[in-house]
Amino acid sequence: MNIDEILERIKKSTEFKFSRFLEFNFLKSIFLSFEGRIDRRTWWYSKIFLYLAWFLLIFPLSAIMSGLNLGEGQVLRVMSLSLLVFFALGVFVDAKRLQDRSINGLLAVVPYVMSIPYYMGFISESILNPYKIIILMVELYIFVNAGFLKGNEQNNKYGTSTYTVENTTSNVTTETSTYTPKDVVDSSKTTKLTTKKIIVYIIIGLLVVGTIGKIMGDSDRPTGFEDLEEQPIFEDL
Repeated sequence: MNIDEILERIKKSTEFKFSRFLEFNFLKSIFLSFEGRIDRRTWWYSKIFLYLAWFLLIFPLSAIMSGLNLGEGQVLRVMSLSLLVFFALGVFVDAKRLQDRSINGLLAVVPYVMSIPYYMGFISESILNPYKIIILMVELYIFVNAGFLKGNEQNNKYGTSTYTVENTTSNVTTETSTYTPKDVVDSSKTTKLTTKKIIVYIIIGLLVVGTIGKIMGDSDRPTGFEDLEEQPIFEDL
């Protein structure tokens, strides 16, 4: 491989435009859909975008809470809830990246769902440490697969390949950011994907509504957040 081929390969590998995150349809398809596959680059950019968006949201949110004279515990709960919502959006990104490796995208939901009982204080102290270890192991598996391992070079049941053949003689492939909202190979899979989305939307919706209900509920009732300052989920995970 000569220098021109190397430069061309680098050019192709960096062709993804961050400006795509300013497009509403792209945001909706990335953060609210399980359809299709994404490459490693799109996954990393999506994660960076989520955290940047959360940090930008924190400043006006902090100002509003300061103006409402909320207590420290209430502020912490609202902040944690906002981060929980952004974590939920990240589940869709993880799912599409796993599907690029021919792994069922529902696996991305597991650590998020498992975190909610712990976050709300429902996990017994006797199984707390093993419970956290299980969550961390699943998260590590997802992180390694999503962020570092190469996807399936062939089309699979989740969508078309994120790779293109660079040289038909040597059969060299290059990872390309070609994700589109309807990037699914077999239309017969639509029902399966829709069912998957409905199941996860229901789970996430119930968890978020339940969390809001505990935050906004009667102060005389246990909220599950009494020890949140001493044991926040996101510092442990």
